[in-house]
Amino acid sequence: MGGWSSAHWGKTLLIALFITVVMGFGFHFLKLELTYYSMMPRASQKVRDLKEIIENFPAASSIVVVLEAKNRQNGKEASHTVKAAVDKLTEELSGPEYSEYIEQVDGKMNLDFFKKHGLMLSKVKDIEKYGKTFSKLGIVPFITSLNNDFEKEYSGNEENFSKDEQQVTAQFQGLKEILQSMQAAAAYKGKDSSKLLPIRPAFTINDMDKFAKGVPLLDKEIKQKADSLGVKAGLTGLLVVAKDEMETSEKGLTASNTIALVLILLIMILSFRMYSAPFISGIPLIIGIRWTLGLTGFVIKRLNILTAMYMIALIGLGIDYAIHLLTTFIQERDEGNSFTKSVALSLKKSGAGIVMGALTTAVAFFALTVAKSGIVKELGIVAGLGILCELLAMLILIPSLLGYRNYRLTKRGKNESIFLNLNKLEYRVVSRLGNGIKAKPLFLMLKSNRYDTCRRPDDRDFRTRRHKSSTHGNSCDLSASAL
Repeated sequence: MGGWSSAHWGKTLLIALFITVVMGFGFHFLKLELTYYSMMPRASQKVRDLKEIIENFPAASSIVVVLEAKNRQNGKEASHTVKAAVDKLTEELSGPEYSEYIEQVDGKMNLDFFKKHGLMLSKVKDIEKYGKTFSKLGIVPFITSLNNDFEKEYSGNEENFSKDEQQVTAQFQGLKEILQSMQAAAAYKGKDSSKLLPIRPAFTINDMDKFAKGVPLLDKEIKQKADSLGVKAGLTGLLVVAKDEMETSEKGLTASNTIALVLILLIMILSFRMYSAPFISGIPLIIGIRWTLGLTGFVIKRLNILTAMYMIALIGLGIDYAIHLLTTFIQERDEGNSFTKSVALSLKKSGAGIVMGALTTAVAFFALTVAKSGIVKELGIVAGLGILCELLAMLILIPSLLGYRNYRLTKRGKNESIFLNLNKLEYRVVSRLGNGIKAKPLFLMLKSNRYDTCRRPDDRDFRTRRHKSSTHGNSCDLSASAL
């Protein structure tokens, strides 16, 4: 197979292209469900209750916009500017262009909602009492009813009146302020020169896809609009804090990932003495992942957070197959074998072990399909399919890509790079270590076992060992020296 693929690399690449196109149709069925709900059992009543609670009480996922006037010296003008900005932003953000990310904008106190639902959390007896108090809307009947209500509550019970005297006084004193704030011409939230603009997003922190796109978009749009209105804007809330933490983590990982990638590419180029080594191993790796996603679309039709994260682990598993095949190929070339024979021997020697290891690992993952948890079943299916797809991609594409590389070198009349041959990594330390272990296996086994026994004494006779060591010397040290 290896010899034929390397010799007929064009036909092999066409076969791989055909498989890729077929797997591409699976993308039409694949749905990304990057929410925490995707990891929960769909038929569970508790999960349905949780969704209903979050949908009915979305305040925990709200975004609060803080608007502050740029010029705060003139308090009256600053207050007017901020109020105008609140009205303008409320109107624009409530438009259809933001309906995908914004459900509601509360620029002012919603008096209609308060009037309609304000008594829903009150007790029945309190509602009956309110009905008597507000039965007549004149100021004199209202005060009379209120006074009668307090007399009924505290008459003949001096202890209760003394106990709740502060509460009664506070109710009378705060009544005027409450009515004034609710009936104000503009019931804005905040101080004169700064106002709050609560926004109820159409997504929660569990909707990872919308969350990652929506929060940065709203932050950018709101700040631009606020600047044109003469105010400064800042966003806060649980979603905004989570977005900031996510961006901080991504920035910290970017530099380390870049350094790691450069070092990996450098090691592969020097180890395999080929500038094209990263491409020969990377192209089958990427195609294998695409095949996995296509099969997942046909079989499961969705990716959750756990199975999506597994694709990263699949990169590490797939690259191992490429390293084994390329290492054996380089060894055969160093022994003087021809190109075609080296490719065939690399698949013959390393291929059997790679296939056996991939099959056993895939079977172990497929065994997870008997689990009761849906997410565990999906992980087992995706992981097993991913390993088989990576194995197939490596066995098909690496010989053909090596054949294409050899064809280009032969056509140009070039040979292996002199620089890479002079600076190749041979890992002589590893070979010396292996030869040393092979020469004295029994000695090293006994010594390591004795060392481990001395370093980790049993708890039951620890005091006895310590007593003997203090009186008669350390028996472990003496035995090691004698050995």
